[in-house]
Amino acid sequence: MVKHDKLWWNNITGPASFRDAIVDMLLSRKNLILSVQQDTPWRQQLRYSVEEEAKSNNCHFIFMDYSDEGIVEDGLLMHLITTCGDSGVSGRFRNGVMKTQKFLAEHGILDGRVIWLKGIPDENVQSVLREVAYYADETKHSRQAGTFVVEVRNLNIKVSGKGNIETLRSMEYITSYDTLLFAFIIASQREMTNKNIKTYLAHLSSEIFGYDSEMCYEFLQQFDVNREEPLDGIQKVYDLYKDSGRGVYEFEFTEQHPFYLLTSGQGDLINKRIWKSQVHVLFPFIEQRRIEIIEKWSERLLKCLPIIDTFGTQITELMDVEIGLLSYLLNPYNSTNQIKLEVDQETYHLIKLMASVRNRLAHLDICTSETIMNLFEDGKLSTV
Repeated sequence: MVKHDKLWWNNITGPASFRDAIVDMLLSRKNLILSVQQDTPWRQQLRYSVEEEAKSNNCHFIFMDYSDEGIVEDGLLMHLITTCGDSGVSGRFRNGVMKTQKFLAEHGILDGRVIWLKGIPDENVQSVLREVAYYADETKHSRQAGTFVVEVRNLNIKVSGKGNIETLRSMEYITSYDTLLFAFIIASQREMTNKNIKTYLAHLSSEIFGYDSEMCYEFLQQFDVNREEPLDGIQKVYDLYKDSGRGVYEFEFTEQHPFYLLTSGQGDLINKRIWKSQVHVLFPFIEQRRIEIIEKWSERLLKCLPIIDTFGTQITELMDVEIGLLSYLLNPYNSTNQIKLEVDQETYHLIKLMASVRNRLAHLDICTSETIMNLFEDGKLSTV
């Protein structure tokens, strides 16, 4: 079985396309601004996967964390002279007399290397990009010169300076459908026999966590749908990762991370996501069961027609009898002339339950986990 982080970056369409685009850029000797979301899942696996794909083409990767490497004090290019060049070469550099980018290029210090910079504070991004642009412009005619990957969080970053620099944005490749596909695969591995519950869990987790497939995965591992409500599951995952810095930023152009909503008292917005996932799964489920019930009890139901629905429309066709009307026909109050629909006790309870669920969702209310489990248990189908 493929490990979940490898599954995301190697096998899911959007993430794999993003990774392949990075590799293609690097093999073309393009310097790269990698614009990723704040809570990009499994970043280390992305870097490793790119390295694995590219190293067969003699690309030697050097990963540098901006805050840990002393780059702030030295400047990027000066730091690379002292750390990547041998002492004999590096010792010949004269600060203030020589240009760092020209010295790096003339001595081939970065040739064949990919310098992957990460952990850059937003306020330092532009200064880093300027230095990369200087080096890129100095080496624009070289096929052996080193290349840079500058990993940034700002989705609308602009390049200052000239040079052979391209930008890749993760959001242009990865969509919520990728998270849903990923969630379906992970949910299918849960030890439960009811496929409807797995379908619900896939929609629920992907709708709640959006692009953050890593926390989507953790939610699917932690959430016990038999005993907990979705907010309880989110709280459990948050408690595990609250010190990781995940979901601490407010976004301007994308949906907020559920951790941010949870800690800022905006649980109502999380409930909207839960509601949306329930609509995706429960409406089709109820519709399928309604059709099955009509087909099974068609002879008795025909005796109840025609009937006027709540909108004043006369219903004469079996398939036009909605779940609310089916529920009414089981107990036709306020009508002495209406024929009652007689069904077995199991079907009676299922119709009433489906009508209740349909009514709650139609009024933008969410259903409890217990209600959903009862619905799937009482109205068993092989798939939704």
